[in-house]
Amino acid sequence: MARGQYVAFCDSDDLIDVSVYGEMARIARQRSCEIFLCRAVAFDNVSGWSHDFYDGSVFEEIVGKNDYVVTSWARHPSIFTLEPNANVRIIAREFFEQAGIRFEPGAHYEDLGPHVRSLCKARHVGLLNKTGFYYRVGRHGAITGEQGMRRFDVLHGAKEALDACDEEGLSAEGRAAVLALILRMVFWCGKNVPYAAIGQFVEQSMAVFHGRISRDVVAQGMRRFFRTRRQAFLALAYMDGMKELIQLRLEEGRLLKWSVISFAARNRKLIRMGFKRLGA
Repeated sequence: MARGQYVAFCDSDDLIDVSVYGEMARIARQRSCEIFLCRAVAFDNVSGWSHDFYDGSVFEEIVGKNDYVVTSWARHPSIFTLEPNANVRIIAREFFEQAGIRFEPGAHYEDLGPHVRSLCKARHVGLLNKTGFYYRVGRHGAITGEQGMRRFDVLHGAKEALDACDEEGLSAEGRAAVLALILRMVFWCGKNVPYAAIGQFVEQSMAVFHGRISRDVVAQGMRRFFRTRRQAFLALAYMDGMKELIQLRLEEGRLLKWSVISFAARNRKLIRMGFKRLGA
């Protein structure tokens, strides 16, 4: 139904600074940007405390002290690791339609696929060094705070993101950045499915990743994009098909000794690389 040059989104329980979105639109027109993103703040609905959005360090890495930058995934692959939240951006409506960007009706965590696909296709992506989106947390009934089977929807978004990597022919570096984002989202959702459904979640996530994680991609992730040992561990486990390790990690159980020995023997070099960078 939108008829404007750019479209934007806002969930009903969050807040936006309209002037910041107007500024993004003005610069986007001047610099021919298909997408423009702003910074965000998370604030607690009960306590009133606030903090930078979860991707603040990535934003600072790309923008630095500049008022804004115009870039692309080819120049800054880490742009994929920004929060896949549709609300922090404006998108050129013509680009949105021509690129075939869509949100799966009725799905939750539906921003993941469109986030990756649109950044893959955009030639010019702007990042404004101003806060325009205020993300409310701690509200009763918020979808992101619940535990349940709807968490499985993230796997559809993960598959769409990996499909976009294939369709757009991303380099190993670009795929590694996308993988870092997906692993974080999948682990977060996997930790919040009902305990009895963890095995089912692991099986379905293994199917999504099967044959789609190469050693080159994992090596790039180790060098640049994995920010925690957990991401490095999950990348290796999914690559190696070690579903029992993933399930035990989600259950926070003790790892089976034979599994760890077998797993480590096959991936010694990558483990050494990643843990040296991330801390033993």
